[in-house]
Amino acid sequence: MNEKILKFLGYWALGLIMFVATMIIIRWVVDFITWSSLDSGWAQVIGSLAALAVAIFVMSRQNAHAAHLIVEADLLALRRRAAAISAIFQRALRLSRTSYTLASTPVQDISNVNDHCARLAAKRRSIDTMLAKLDAIPLHELGSFDIADSLNTLHGNLILFGRSLDTFISNPSAVGTPAQINSIDSFMGNVEQASEKFKKGVRDLK
Repeated sequence: MNEKILKFLGYWALGLIMFVATMIIIRWVVDFITWSSLDSGWAQVIGSLAALAVAIFVMSRQNAHAAHLIVEADLLALRRRAAAISAIFQRALRLSRTSYTLASTPVQDISNVNDHCARLAAKRRSIDTMLAKLDAIPLHELGSFDIADSLNTLHGNLILFGRSLDTFISNPSAVGTPAQINSIDSFMGNVEQASEKFKKGVRDLK
């Protein structure tokens, strides 16, 4: 808004200068006088208006350049933050996929249920660690709704999946059964959708 006002004032001053100059030329043509015979007041007016127009023009250019630098700096900061968060997101995505693969293993492919439950328990602890890292990310400072929403979706689904693992671990007889596998099918679908939205958010910042 300030830049537009300064530009308007600059154009207005230039227009006024042109008007005054036109009037002087008309006076010169009509009265057949030379520039040197003009009243000194006219010269002062022209000089003052010219200085004002130049000052307004230079100020508007400086403000526009400063605003551009601020926008570029903010965007660069958002890109760096997104790059750092991408590493956490990718680790969480890999953890989700490996946990889901382990939890959805059919019972006929499990040679030792107790060992299988021990591996599920290890994944559960890894999920808790990852949730703590996701909790530490300030979503309101990311500058992208898609990135923030995808992280929130990933976080929520990891919580639900962790609770499912607790149920599986506490009831080894149900491990690998169709009912258990069906209960977590939606988990991975939601996580993969969050992954695509996260990628879109990162692309939008470039």
